Amino acid sequence: MRSPTRVMPERFKNEIRSKVQEAQAGNATRTNFKFQAEYFLRDEEGLISIAEDPIEETSYDGEQDGWYAQAIYQFMPRWRAGLRYDRLTADNSGSDADVLAEAGLDAAGHDPNRYGLMFDYSRSEFSRIRVQYNRDESQTDADDQWYLQYVMSLGAHGSHQY
Repeated sequence: MRSPTRVMPERFKNEIRSKVQEAQAGNATRTNFKFQAEYFLRDEEGLISIAEDPIEETSYDGEQDGWYAQAIYQFMPRWRAGLRYDRLTADNSGSDADVLAEAGLDAAGHDPNRYGLMFDYSRSEFSRIRVQYNRDESQTDADDQWYLQYVMSLGAHGSHQY
């Protein structure tokens, strides 16, 4: 007696064909690109008092804004490279410039910014190693920063129950 031959239903063949075509068009697990940006704005008014003898006060009208933008490109499975830039600006004024400066609210034309570059490698979905460089120009003297970071996850997760 011959064993019955199983024939794959047409709907499954079409579904498999569709998945193959989708993978050929671009598979996000192999390469992908992410761009993210955000903008912040703060506008405030008030009175600043410095508790010294005698008490110093000034009116305050401040506006600060800032933004960042970052892009991360996964150029092959498990490998990513990224760039980031962020910047802050302030336009603060008051009736007494000395009190404003003493309170640390006089921006004095300083607009801090920072540039960053990173590369990382993910051994699996549970661990990643990253090297990152930042050029931080938020203080008077610029700061060159290097980071080496290892991130790992331990414990129960959706795939296993412990």
